[in-house]
Amino acid sequence: ENMLKMYIVPEFQSQFGFLRAKACWVSQQFADLKFTDGKGDGPTFRMLFECIVRALQDPELPVRVDAVVALRTFVDEASTLDFLKEILPHLLDELFKLMDEVDNEDLVFTLETIVENLGEEIAPYALGLCTSLSNAFWKCIQSEDEGEDEIGAMAAVGCLRAIATILESVNALPHLYPAMEEILFPIMSKLISTEGQDVLEEVLDIVSYFTYFTPEISPRMWELWPQMIVAMNDWAMDYFENMLIPMDNYVSRGTERFLTCKDPDYVGSVAALVHKAFFEYEADESEIVPAPKLLCAVIQNCKGGIDDYLEQYLLLSLRKLQGAESVTMKDLLVEVVASALFYNPALTLQLLQKHDALHQFFDLWFHNIFATNKKGTNSRHFRREYDKHVCVLGLASLYTLPSSALPAELQAGEPRLISGILKLLLDLKGLREKRIQEEAESSEEEESDDEAEDNEDLEEEDDEEDEYLAKLAKKAHGFSWVDGDDDEDEDLFYVDDDEFSTPLDKVDPFVFFSDVLGACKTQEPSRFQALASHLEPQTLQLLDGALQHAEVRRQEIAKEVKK
Repeated sequence: ENMLKMYIVPEFQSQFGFLRAKACWVSQQFADLKFTDGKGDGPTFRMLFECIVRALQDPELPVRVDAVVALRTFVDEASTLDFLKEILPHLLDELFKLMDEVDNEDLVFTLETIVENLGEEIAPYALGLCTSLSNAFWKCIQSEDEGEDEIGAMAAVGCLRAIATILESVNALPHLYPAMEEILFPIMSKLISTEGQDVLEEVLDIVSYFTYFTPEISPRMWELWPQMIVAMNDWAMDYFENMLIPMDNYVSRGTERFLTCKDPDYVGSVAALVHKAFFEYEADESEIVPAPKLLCAVIQNCKGGIDDYLEQYLLLSLRKLQGAESVTMKDLLVEVVASALFYNPALTLQLLQKHDALHQFFDLWFHNIFATNKKGTNSRHFRREYDKHVCVLGLASLYTLPSSALPAELQAGEPRLISGILKLLLDLKGLREKRIQEEAESSEEEESDDEAEDNEDLEEEDDEEDEYLAKLAKKAHGFSWVDGDDDEDEDLFYVDDDEFSTPLDKVDPFVFFSDVLGACKTQEPSRFQALASHLEPQTLQLLDGALQHAEVRRQEIAKEVKK
């Protein structure tokens, strides 16, 4: 530290540009030093940081470039960026000038680092940043096309990641998106093709922001849907998981256009894509999990709008279900049918009967509801809250139909139907309570960690790394719903999808079940009495408990609405 103060800092004022550049370089090498006041903190670190920032205005270009390279490291190491926030407009101006003056990948990497670390602070400069990054991206692509080096490709990825970070930082300001879309659409359009194979994930992240946060999805953005379908059919099926997010946005936020447009036929293209994923694409089942998810997204968001396609969607799912191997795939395919029952129970039952699938499907469904792992401690199927939620809504929808509209085998199996719903509801209640408890404990732990950091100095670097890894392991265990105590659970390869929301989220399964059962009791009292007479005392007790909890949930929802 003393060496830096005595010998390096003075060289920032040297009359020789070479020494000023070397001062930037040496400062970067020691930026991660544990100074007297800690890493990334204290007078010496701040002094070096300020010298680097001033060097961005050096009259010599090589000095400015070395300063940019060093700046990235200082931004990463700084314990606080309050100093940088104060000079952010000036700093960005200098970076933009340099980007216009010279093609250098380090400029992009530094800008990406600043954007990542400052987050919402860069919102006022979002449009200018997107413009500069867009220009830098095209230069990187050009240099890559000319075969100059691989660094250009890395810088191009850096540009796209920085753009995605900017879009994230301004998501609370949706009015900014149309102007940024104008700048960035050519990049999205060009790279959702074979030309974008190396950066498709980053491009789809950008598409996801523009299809989710904009006031409405523009006609121009809808042009990307056919491009995504073509890419998936030709070479990009491996990116189905990445494609699913913007596709879900198109379906959920642009439902009217999705349903009414026939050229291209968005609804029909979903069926064709899922068929290819299920029966033509040779891959592990884990790689085509997005296919049934996409079917569910369409069915759940388009209530009353896809009657002509429902049969095709159901047949795809039932055919795949016959050969499905993993628990995950089986559950998701069953949930396609459950979603269809909630969408239109009469039509779905009619289609299941038409293809002689009713008896076999419901037998499989109820078997899976009650199946447990080898130890008998956990449900084998429908392990997530979402799974149980969808299944309850699908099964309970059967009570929206008069008994005369139910096939004979379902009329005879109503006690089993009630038992299956109650099993799912009981498990769902337990999962919710466990999640709420874990979230509360996690919050308490974070508060304790913050207090400890305020009162104690940081441990040595090795100790910090060990503690960090331990926290990561603990966090990973907390987020996983797979207990890991049973070999047969190994194919449960996903957790709850926090990034997705559906109209079904607004329908509480307890309240829905209580409402449809209450309507059934009022409209067909003899049906309800016959059902109750065939239920075991324990089942009747569970039914009463579920109905009581429905009233609790009704009150909780009312309070949430008032908030």
